[in-house]
Amino acid sequence: MPSASGSTARANSRSSRGDGDLVTSFPDERNGEDAGRVAVRDLAGARPLRTLGPAAGGAEMSPSGRQVIGYDHTPTAYVITLWDTESGQTLMEFREPRDSAAPEPQGVRTSGATMPRRERERRALDPNSPDATVSEDGRLLALCVPGRPLQLWDVTERRRLPMTWTADRDCYEEKYRFVAGGRSLAHVADGSIRIWDIATGTERPLLELRRVQQIGSSTDDGYLVATTGGEVVLWRLDSPDWPVLLYPTNGEIPAEPRVDLGSGRLRPLAGAGEGAESAVRTLDVSGAVRADWRVEPLLAAEFSPDGSLLATTGRLDAEGLARFAVVDGRSGEPVADPPALPCRTEPVIGPPPEAVPPCEVSQAFSPDGARLVYSTKGTGVARRLALWDADRRAPLPAAGEPPDRVADLALGPDGRVILPTGPGGLEFWDPREGRTTAEVPGPRGTGVAIRPDGRLLVTSFGDVVDLPGLRMTPRPQNPGAAVESLEFSADGRYLAAGERAGRVTLWDGGLGHRLGELARADLGAASATTLAFSPDGHTLAVAYQDNVVQLWDLDSRLPVGSPFPTAGDGVHDLAFSPDGARLHVAGEHVPLQRIDLAPAAAATTLCRRVGGGLTRQDWHTYLPTVPYRATC
Repeated sequence: MPSASGSTARANSRSSRGDGDLVTSFPDERNGEDAGRVAVRDLAGARPLRTLGPAAGGAEMSPSGRQVIGYDHTPTAYVITLWDTESGQTLMEFREPRDSAAPEPQGVRTSGATMPRRERERRALDPNSPDATVSEDGRLLALCVPGRPLQLWDVTERRRLPMTWTADRDCYEEKYRFVAGGRSLAHVADGSIRIWDIATGTERPLLELRRVQQIGSSTDDGYLVATTGGEVVLWRLDSPDWPVLLYPTNGEIPAEPRVDLGSGRLRPLAGAGEGAESAVRTLDVSGAVRADWRVEPLLAAEFSPDGSLLATTGRLDAEGLARFAVVDGRSGEPVADPPALPCRTEPVIGPPPEAVPPCEVSQAFSPDGARLVYSTKGTGVARRLALWDADRRAPLPAAGEPPDRVADLALGPDGRVILPTGPGGLEFWDPREGRTTAEVPGPRGTGVAIRPDGRLLVTSFGDVVDLPGLRMTPRPQNPGAAVESLEFSADGRYLAAGERAGRVTLWDGGLGHRLGELARADLGAASATTLAFSPDGHTLAVAYQDNVVQLWDLDSRLPVGSPFPTAGDGVHDLAFSPDGARLHVAGEHVPLQRIDLAPAAAATTLCRRVGGGLTRQDWHTYLPTVPYRATC
């Protein structure tokens, strides 16, 4: 879970180096010849290191902290200067013609000092002023002068790069940033983030986000960070449909976000405004940014009922086979590789092309977790089905080809495979005989959930089937047609139904009564796609389509803490550890993520972040009536 901590910087600071050692600021105007010049200070010791050149229009630190960009003007020109932070040497200087009738750029005045410009303030101060940005490695500089083409410069060789695609790039918004290790250039426009490959000018798909204000830098070229009016957002560039992290800043205005993925830290400058102090917040994003990210997503993943096993399906190989694997649900260590199933008519020589028809994969454990059934269906390929013995770690015999007209499947307590046909009906397929042995007309829906005792089945449309009697049993109330996910508690007392609008309704295990609902504040933002009950039945974990997992207290119907960010991908399945101390998440790109829920783990993390517990003096000050005890 993201957490925030940080130190306060002076109100007239513009930006700091990624490690927090340096900051640019303006000396007070009473400092004589240094008035209007940018200074570099040591944040740790608050002592000035050196004074650079004029920057009456503001200054900013480069992403690496090795350069400072200063903005100044004369009656006829805007002056943009790039200095080396350590030596104070001028690396580059630009003089861009300025309309003499344009108003002079002014910084924000605070207590007699000139506050350097912040990104969101520049348009208000002077819509015609230029803006520059430097790549993370300090090699490239982009210069944006409104009304003129975007310029790209090689800082090392001090020459302008002949990029023809920049000729029609709009400079009015003044919000360009280098991303992807300096190989791409990003721009904020109309609430979206546009990204171009620098070498070719090819544009990536848009990143959609409301009220984007700034794009930040990352030490890893696979990520992009941005801020809105009250959020910090982190994306993977190879999977831009959903953010990896969306962190609300609780009323503070975030600015200048920077990511150091080596340490798993994201640092925005928060609370910065005219006449106010700024704070560099440090967010722990290590849980959202995972080193075990796989580019190729899993087609399916499912935990056994007790969470001890995780069955996964990778994408098709060159021979058109869907490869299956079973791993330990707690450690992720391999357990077995059940036999592959075909999912394409013609074998492909070499890597599968992008136009390969999709492979429909379904898999499910039996209610007792002793068996696994898995199935594939490809274009022009009959549905195939296989069984696997989880206790013996060996395949089970299965005959025949089940019906094609199903979208999901389940494994009943008697060993038969339950196939919902969608429009209305269930088929019970005996894999030993290779034939349908029973049908129940009427139940609608494409997915089913079986109560742990094996006596009741509920479809995604809310229809209820008595399994021993193989008959549909109508209920006056049921979850309805908007159900996206279904899950029974381990003792069968509750059924949770996740809806497409994000609401989760709670029912008694026999679906006789609707007990309540769990609704996010932003209801409708994302579907509730995956559910899991804790072993004691008092907590429900819900994975939503916007890649967050929220815990809910079922007694109060209230959320437990803030949402947990996933690794930026969709969630296939969830499972609690037997003691309820950990939540295991099976994602599309990260097969297994473990979230520690134990209070002791949370206390250890908090103590590490704050550097220890209360001293005896602090304890006496804040808790004078309580006997002292060590808290860390």
